[in-house]
Amino acid sequence: MKINENKKKPSCGLMSWPGWLLLLGLSGCYSFHSGRLPFKTMGVPVATNTTGDYRLPDLITKSVMSAITRDGSVKLAEPEKSEGIMAIEIKNYSRDPLKYSAQEVVSEYKITITAAVTVKNDQGKVLWENLALSVWSTYLPDQEEESVGIGKASDKLAEEIVRQAFENW
Repeated sequence: MKINENKKKPSCGLMSWPGWLLLLGLSGCYSFHSGRLPFKTMGVPVATNTTGDYRLPDLITKSVMSAITRDGSVKLAEPEKSEGIMAIEIKNYSRDPLKYSAQEVVSEYKITITAAVTVKNDQGKVLWENLALSVWSTYLPDQEEESVGIGKASDKLAEEIVRQAFENW
């Protein structure tokens, strides 16, 4: 008995199953950022602070400026000379016990920082804002100072501000 080797395999359109699986697999691995920010320079004035914690304004401002520099989408400039301005108002700061030891001593604290952030162009038009952006971090009081936890939360807040403010362009 002779087998017909010229017989065509069934087709399911333009692509075979392995091709569809490859396409499906790659579709979640690539993102395309086609837009451009409507400004090339960004000014970040020192954050205003309604919490009463004197450490936060300078620390958060510096963290945001570092995050903008790492992102590379815009260059930092003095607020008076920039095309975009990012205003940050620190609304809330809290340090709450997260875990206790067997002796009922706090073994881990949770630090939460909430800020209102507005990005405007040099004409004052609001381009983006989030009036309740909140992040948290933890620190271990027997190994670290509270300032370490504040630094972690500040850096996390800065990264989230830059991600949200710049992602939709």
